[in-house]
Amino acid sequence: MKTTLGEVCAFNPRIPFLEPLPDDTEVSFVPMAAVEEESGRLDASQTRTLGSVRRGYTPFIENDVIFAKITPCMENGKIALATGLKNGLAYGSTEFFVFRPYDGLLPRFLLHFLLQPSLREDAEHQMAGASGQKRVPASYLLNHEFSLPPTREQERILAKLDATLSRLERAETASRRARERVPPVVPPLTLDGSHCYKLFVATKKVNSFGIKQIHALCAKHPGWGYLHKAPL
Repeated sequence: MKTTLGEVCAFNPRIPFLEPLPDDTEVSFVPMAAVEEESGRLDASQTRTLGSVRRGYTPFIENDVIFAKITPCMENGKIALATGLKNGLAYGSTEFFVFRPYDGLLPRFLLHFLLQPSLREDAEHQMAGASGQKRVPASYLLNHEFSLPPTREQERILAKLDATLSRLERAETASRRARERVPPVVPPLTLDGSHCYKLFVATKKVNSFGIKQIHALCAKHPGWGYLHKAPL
């Protein structure tokens, strides 16, 4: 079904149960740095009391999707599914948009839709504001075309995505471990004139060999300096 994001999600929704909660309630605190780039994950381990964040921060709840609207965070893919929140509630940067999917739209399906490089590249062209402070207009995202498949189809697509991402992560892990097993490369011995002279003095070979010019003892290599070429 063809629709728009604004028709399948609540945008920056209010949280009706906040008022009865006491100020000393612990909630997750999610600054911009706590959101990973392009992975869809965030770190919800930081906590603050509700009274200290009620004003001046963006609230969201479990299974909301947050979207960094400011440059360069948006271009870098700081978009995440809110999970593992303390008491099911978090406050974060004011530079986040919050999407809360309506019934029929799986939160992870929305997450992967927003993470698409093509969407972020298009959003970059829509940004407005002063250099270094450009932001994606809310209207661009709310009016963005969105194809809403049946729930079963969303689940099938997500399963295929999970399998693909799992293979990529295993390949990256194997590549990293292989690099760690490779012994470090020892760089060639590099000596300038003063080092060569000091080396001969230290080994008391100056008298037996005589002091020679550096060119007779070392070969010069562009960018490396003099490389030892004769046995000491």
